[in-house]
Amino acid sequence: MGNHELYMRRRKPDTIEVQQMKAQAREEKHQKQLERQQLETEKKRRETVEREKEQMMREKEELMLRLRDYEEKTRKAEKELSDQIQRALKLEEERKRAQEEAGRLEADRLAALRAKEELERQAADQIKSQEQLATELAEYTAKIALLEEARRRKENEVEEWQLRAKEAQDDLVKTRE
Repeated sequence: MGNHELYMRRRKPDTIEVQQMKAQAREEKHQKQLERQQLETEKKRRETVEREKEQMMREKEELMLRLRDYEEKTRKAEKELSDQIQRALKLEEERKRAQEEAGRLEADRLAALRAKEELERQAADQIKSQEQLATELAEYTAKIALLEEARRRKENEVEEWQLRAKEAQDDLVKTRE
């Protein structure tokens, strides 16, 4: 068989069966290529979904940690606020008590002043010995001085409690902000 025959055999059109087989082979090759592309696409899609899922899980964990942190801070702030409110209430009670005590001392001082005035009037109206009047007057004057001193101390105490209550109130306002 010569070169010419080989050439002619190659140049001869394929039979219908061969053409069908070649077409079928091309179709199968094309189908396999499509399947490979689909598998590759599906694989990439799954990897993307998996990465997104992992990212979402990390973000969820991070958000949960931040939420727990915020909850803890909120609990601490609420406890601190409650403590400050309790302190403010106690300071207010102390201030009221000191103010009431100062009021009682003032009433005692006024009563002592009235008694002193009464004694002075009686001294002018009645004839008493100078020594007795001087002694009683000195006693009431000393009592008045003691009461005035006690009243001054209580007023200072009231001012101190008012200052503390104001500081507690300011702290409370700052904490609420």
